[in-house]
Amino acid sequence: MQHDSTSSFSANQLAAARLIQACIDQGLHHFFVAPGSRCTPLTIAIANHAEARVVQHFDERGLAFACLGFARATGRAGVFVCTSGTAVANALPAVVEASNDQVPLLLLTADRPPELRETGANQTIDQVKIYGDFTRWCFDLPCPTINTTASFLRSTIRHAASRAATGPVHINCMFREPFAAADAVRCESEPPPAKNCRVSLQHVVKLPAGNTIVIAGSCSAEAARAAGNMADRLNAPFFSDVSNGVRGLAYDLALMSNELPVPDRVVHVGGRVVSKRWATFLKSHPEIRQIHYWPYESRLDPDHALPEVIHGDLKTLCDNTTCDNMSSHTTMATAFTRIWQTAAQIASVAAQRVVTARGLSEPCVAYELAQQLPNGTGLLLGNSLPIRQMDQLGFWPTDRQIHVATNRGASGIDGLLATAAGFAVGLGKTVTALVGDLSALHDLNSLSLLARNPVPVVLVINNNDGGGIFHFLPIAEQTEHFEQYFGTPHGRNFHAAAALFDLPYESPQTVEQFRAAYDAALRSGRSCVIEVRTKRAETLQLHREIESAVRAALQHAASAGELA
Repeated sequence: MQHDSTSSFSANQLAAARLIQACIDQGLHHFFVAPGSRCTPLTIAIANHAEARVVQHFDERGLAFACLGFARATGRAGVFVCTSGTAVANALPAVVEASNDQVPLLLLTADRPPELRETGANQTIDQVKIYGDFTRWCFDLPCPTINTTASFLRSTIRHAASRAATGPVHINCMFREPFAAADAVRCESEPPPAKNCRVSLQHVVKLPAGNTIVIAGSCSAEAARAAGNMADRLNAPFFSDVSNGVRGLAYDLALMSNELPVPDRVVHVGGRVVSKRWATFLKSHPEIRQIHYWPYESRLDPDHALPEVIHGDLKTLCDNTTCDNMSSHTTMATAFTRIWQTAAQIASVAAQRVVTARGLSEPCVAYELAQQLPNGTGLLLGNSLPIRQMDQLGFWPTDRQIHVATNRGASGIDGLLATAAGFAVGLGKTVTALVGDLSALHDLNSLSLLARNPVPVVLVINNNDGGGIFHFLPIAEQTEHFEQYFGTPHGRNFHAAAALFDLPYESPQTVEQFRAAYDAALRSGRSCVIEVRTKRAETLQLHREIESAVRAALQHAASAGELA
């Protein structure tokens, strides 16, 4: 089949320019662009658009995670652009994470034309629906021709932007050669289109009198604050997962006590929480009535507890929750709430005493960072131990606003450095990223992103030479194969890696040196690496000491009548 090269060239230019303009019209200004030939029309259209903001990276996997990090900071989709072939496949981990955690994401992937598909043509794979059910919508955009209308392209992007509000959308863009653009093609912006919005009804939820716990899981800080205000109105203890950035009581530590009163109900706002003790507590008390405020249609019930789910905007639901006979309820709840608050405070103080007395350690890093994080900055938490240690021990003052990002949708250890880079771009503020050594190794080439990032990322790596979290699992008792297959020691540090990418590097040995290194990093205005070397066995032992001290403190308080 013959195609006129001149008409294909012009059609490519015009269609790409219209696509990018349509993205801009939908408020999608940030483009995450990987190099490639087939995506040339899109790349040139982005480069020529005055309102486009561009992040470039040579690794599509890392770039997709950077796009994800941007969305976590802004609540808006970034636009991921790449060439055809395995470049598209490399975005899958970020797509999975975005899908599982309802994060906005729009992918524009270049593809070969139909006549090259399934012919053995170079760099041609089946990209149609490559992300499967992880997308909210996917569309195979035909090769541009002189008959491709502007309204068709604008309508496609408008619908894509709407669907991308709650997860990944994939538009696969076929282009025929030639691609190289000699002259810029620019499109006039259409009048600002009406964006599709999710409309929530004004729910009024009335709870009967009784003892209530309010817990905010993974959600926006605004929703978590609304949950906290609801807890205050209900005179209820307020627990909050570290992922939303709003700190409540140290409930994970408090749950080490067996003396705590069981609530009549739990109102759970948003997504999952990190604490496994909380899940165990709920499982052990099936009589607790569970009410879940959830904005999405997807199911979130991993323990099959069959909670009562109320769908709607989280802040609206929290703001409109009340209790029958509020004065009677408040009186009844006072003692219940006081006991939980007292237990949480006792547990937190006991844990801090152990941590601060043992010198520099992984729990200490979490504790120290929480004290030093500047107001208004960002914090990205790696999975496995870092997020759990920060959830337990990282309580910053309630008047300090910290913007937290976590990849808890699929809870992978990949793409975290790239996510931090994108999160910093979206936030426009310095981001501190706390990750483990395996996470850092997994995303090592994204140090290039950090080195060139317009907004600094202070990368703090807890290097315990392997998979430290596995020491907390039953498999650790099976010593024959544990170290080789689970501990996975690598014997590396990150000094040379930082030097390779011209990143400043520090390896503090004491708490005082860590404080000084972190303070200097913040003042430098540059991305940098701070590596804390630890030993897995010592970290496990320290956690056991923390738990022992907390249990003893709670038992003493119970014996003294403080938890009655």
